[in-house]
Amino acid sequence: MACRLSVQPNPALIDEKLYVQIKDLDPGETVTLRTRMSDAGHRFYGYAYYNANAVGEVNLDMESKGGTYCGKVYVVWENQLFYD
Repeated sequence: MACRLSVQPNPALIDEKLYVQIKDLDPGETVTLRTRMSDAGHRFYGYAYYNANAVGEVNLDMESKGGTYCGKVYVVWENQLFYD
């Protein structure tokens, strides 16, 4: 079964809180959430690992297990500048 991803609001402004939820995962399944944005010609990327809860869901209110940010941190603010 494929998982379902929900992002609200979509689109969102930089200072708006995103509500991201992933459903239909296996309980305990590890997923990687990746983010990217650009500003003034620079690109920023971030990622975090999450484990699905007992009902097979992940949301950003859960603690991440690692990545460019971990814990309960707003995804976009933890993006890292990527030079190319």
